[in-house]
Amino acid sequence: MKKIVVLIVLALTLSVLASCEASNSIKLFMPTEYIDESLLDAFEEEYGVKVELVVFDSNEVAIPQVEDQSNRYDLVVPSDYAIEELAVKGLLETIDWSRINMTKDLLDPSITELWPDCGCDPADFNILNYSVPYFFGNFGILYDSTKITLEELETHGWNALNTYEKDVMFYDSTRDMIMVALKSLYGGDVDINNPTDAQLQAAEAWLIGQDRNSNVTYATDEVFDAMLVSGDTQYAMALTY
Repeated sequence: MKKIVVLIVLALTLSVLASCEASNSIKLFMPTEYIDESLLDAFEEEYGVKVELVVFDSNEVAIPQVEDQSNRYDLVVPSDYAIEELAVKGLLETIDWSRINMTKDLLDPSITELWPDCGCDPADFNILNYSVPYFFGNFGILYDSTKITLEELETHGWNALNTYEKDVMFYDSTRDMIMVALKSLYGGDVDINNPTDAQLQAAEAWLIGQDRNSNVTYATDEVFDAMLVSGDTQYAMALTY
């Protein structure tokens, strides 16, 4: 069964935050399935530093965990907007780039060019003061071609989520789903980084309506299990990276 990503509309930078002192152990807090754990074993063997891996499934779970002062993490791997929120609250150490074996000039321009349009508050917020880029990806619609066609998706775009009464798996992320709501309602006629109050209110109403829709399920990394691994699936579309 052929399933491909057909809509790519938003690039998100995922970054590593550093705030650790010299120690023989590091506590790493990052999303599930975002690293090959054999790399941690190799790191421990090469540097003699024990890595304790703690995972989370969304930024909305991670942020309060970092805010809880009883949790002490050395490295945290959230998404860009979570970095901004945590930094503004004074919960992150600034990066000392002189101690990192790369320079900002080596960063791929396709990453750094995203930040001037990030809609950050304050506007002069520099994510590189608090983070080292880890990776970034595209957010789009994964679809089952036996339930919805490429032509239908290309015709309706994000509005396909409103057009067809089909089972859909939404990505359980506040920021990403606000983007989906705005795109579904306004298409290209909205600045997703700087929507108006009226547009945000409409997006909120759209999401509340979807939440009451029996055809909609919310998930995170389970999307791939449902759409790619399990073979036959009930979902026509899934929103994911």
